[in-house]
Amino acid sequence: FNNMQKYFSSIFLFFFSIISFTGFSQKNLAKGNAYFDRYMFREAIPYLKSEIESDDIEIRDEATEKLADCYRLLGEFADAEAIYKKLVTRAKKNPNHLLNYALSLKASSKYQEAAEEFKKYAQLKPEDKMGPVYIESCKLAQQWLDENIGNEVKNLSFINTEHSEFAPLLYKKGILFCSSRPGSEKKLVSFDGVNANP
Repeated sequence: FNNMQKYFSSIFLFFFSIISFTGFSQKNLAKGNAYFDRYMFREAIPYLKSEIESDDIEIRDEATEKLADCYRLLGEFADAEAIYKKLVTRAKKNPNHLLNYALSLKASSKYQEAAEEFKKYAQLKPEDKMGPVYIESCKLAQQWLDENIGNEVKNLSFINTEHSEFAPLLYKKGILFCSSRPGSEKKLVSFDGVNANP
């Protein structure tokens, strides 16, 4: 009788620990999702990160996708790229994962790799008219980079002062732009409400 009791106690403890662990995972995921839904991506990361190795496939998949999105939306493209890379190697391809992976690669200036992923995305989602545009943008970005390597960037101090200069456009044979520097001819817009800083 004692052996039977021990056996059932062991089984009960085993199932109780599984249920507790699953409940804990769901709480972490729920907290991560709550932060994510409020655009608080930095705060969501630790909760999502704790679930990317979960034994529950649904929890693991959702946490991994949201974690990759957090990094991408925070502009941490190297981290986003690493996670999206795992997502795109799955047997069942998700076009959004491919798109976000390609966008992360492009943001990291990996234009050739990004173009390859954009091609895969365009094949999976041919109805998206942006597919060819993404591919072309990688080609143009790489071309611009190749043409400008070694060029020196100089600060034009007579244009770029310690005051606000913005909205440049080519005009006749020069550049027309807005400025808040002293000596401006007209005060068309006041940014501080009292015309002190036009």
